Amino acid sequence: MLTIESTLVSSIPGRIRLKIPQLYKDSDYRSKLQTLLESYPQIDKVVIHPLSSSLIVYYNHHLLSTEEIQSKIEIALNQLATEKLSNPGVIAFNGYQSISLTAYESLQVKKIYQWRKKQPAFLTALTGQIFSPLKIIVDKILPDRFIRNLVKAIETSSQDWPKTWEHLKPKAGVEDYQQLKQAPLEKCDQLAHEIKDKALIQASFDGGLTGFFEWLGEIADVGLTISLAVATIHKIGLCYGYSPTTTTERQFTWAILKVSTALTPQERQEALELLHHFQHLLYKDDKQVIEDIIEDSTLGTMEEGAIEEMISKIIQDVFDNELVETIPVIGLGLGILADRKMIEEVAEAAHREFQLRWLLEKQKMSLSNL
Repeated sequence: MLTIESTLVSSIPGRIRLKIPQLYKDSDYRSKLQTLLESYPQIDKVVIHPLSSSLIVYYNHHLLSTEEIQSKIEIALNQLATEKLSNPGVIAFNGYQSISLTAYESLQVKKIYQWRKKQPAFLTALTGQIFSPLKIIVDKILPDRFIRNLVKAIETSSQDWPKTWEHLKPKAGVEDYQQLKQAPLEKCDQLAHEIKDKALIQASFDGGLTGFFEWLGEIADVGLTISLAVATIHKIGLCYGYSPTTTTERQFTWAILKVSTALTPQERQEALELLHHFQHLLYKDDKQVIEDIIEDSTLGTMEEGAIEEMISKIIQDVFDNELVETIPVIGLGLGILADRKMIEEVAEAAHREFQLRWLLEKQKMSLSNL
C-alpha cells in the first residue's frame, strides 16, 4: 500500500503513475524525491509534472514487480516525510568542515568522523602485541625480492581497472564512471556496499583454500589478501567516480591501506595525517595548484620504498595472525577471520575516504591544513 499523501493513478509493467499533492507546491520536495528514486538501480527514469502533481516512474519490470516498485516509492515518501529539512548544523573535525549537506550526507559525515577517531581493530592490535617478537621469522621466509615483486604485481593489476568498470557499469547505470561524481551519495554508497560484500566472500574463500597447505598456503594467502585489499580500494573508488589512473591516485590507495592496517593509535594517527595530505593534494589538483602544495608539504608521499616497507609490515602482521593458527582449537577459523577482518577494515577505510573526496569535490565540505 502507498502512503496517504499519494494516490495510485495507473500501473503497467515497467511504468507507474501517482498523484502526490506535495509535488505542486514544493520544489525542494520534488527535487529530493526525484533524486532519491533515481538512486535505485532498478529505476530507469523519473518524471515529475508539478502542475498535475504527477509522478511517473519507469522501472525494469524484470527486476521489480508492481508490488515491489510501490514499496520502494512508499519507502521514499516516508523517508521524505520524516526527514528534517532544516540545516543539520556545521560539522567540523581534523581540518574538515561541512558547508551544505543533505540529511543523508550529514549522517555520513558523522560516520566519517566516528571512523576517523576509532582505535585500531582489536584482533589486529592484540595479535600484534602478543607475537611481535616473532616477526623476525618473516625476514627469513620471505626475501625482499618477494615483496618488491608483490608490489609490482599489484601496481600492474591496477591498470586493469577498465575491466572492473565494465563489470560494475550495469549496476551503476551510467556509461562513464566519472558520472558517479554527479550521482546522489546514496547511490555511490549502495554500489560500495555491494563491492565490500563480494570482497568479504572472496576473502573467506581464499583464506579457507590456502589454509589447507600449511606454510606454503600461508605465503600464498599473504599475497592474495593484500592484492584483494588493493583491488577492493580501487573498486570502491570507482563507485564514487575515481580511478587509479595517476601516480597520486595510486599513492592514495596505498595510504588507505596503511591506515586500515595500523596496529597502534600512533600509527593510525600518522596514517590519517598522510591521508589528509593526499585529500589536500587531490582536492587542489582539481584546481590546478598541486605544485604549490607539493612544495609546501613536509609529509612526503607513498614512494616505492615506503610502499615496500608498509607491505613488509602488513605481511609480518598477517604472519602474526597465522602463527596463532598453530594453537589447538583456534586453527583455520582464525585465519579466515583474520583475512575477513583485514578486508573489512580496508573496505571501511576506502568507503569513508572516498565519501570524503566526493563531498569535497562537490564543495559540500571544505578542508584546511592540519
